[in-house]
Amino acid sequence: MALNRSRLASVLEWGSFLIALTAAGWWFASAAVHLPAPLSYWDKTPENDLFISAIRYSAHLNGIAASLTGISVLLTPVARLIRNSTGSARDKSEAPL
Repeated sequence: MALNRSRLASVLEWGSFLIALTAAGWWFASAAVHLPAPLSYWDKTPENDLFISAIRYSAHLNGIAASLTGISVLLTPVARLIRNSTGSARDKSEAPL
């Protein structure tokens, strides 16, 4: 069964909404990462330092959230363009973009 343009626009809008909610969840998870107290070292910080590992993990979650937000932001105008292309010429001239 093929999707008509109006249905496709609705699917994209709902997809954008759900992806944005998922991104918010990843950002909350990023903010909830426990950061242990940083330790002082004489020479340099070792790679397995708990503070550095927690910062890297939080940054990874933040990157996932940012990527999902970008996808959501791109889907919204695409859905709008598809929805606006389904009406008559008169409807298009009256519909704000």
